[in-house]
Amino acid sequence: MATRLIFLFALKVLSDKHLIDFKAGKTNHDYVEELQKGEIKTGLNELSFYFDYAWYGNFAVNESQFQKVNNTFASWMQKIK
Repeated sequence: MATRLIFLFALKVLSDKHLIDFKAGKTNHDYVEELQKGEIKTGLNELSFYFDYAWYGNFAVNESQFQKVNNTFASWMQKIK
């Protein structure tokens, strides 16, 4: 659940900064494709992978895996500012 919340928060940040157009029905891939090439796009793509793995793949995320997700998110957020 925490991995899902991190990804959703990333989408909110991008929407608030008008970097994506958040709409119901869009896929994670749609949001990644809205971004210009670069670290922000690469980071969101990585966060999307973790989200898909945990949420749709029904895989449990252990503490070390979550730490990797959290570190990726923290690094990505620094690039957004």
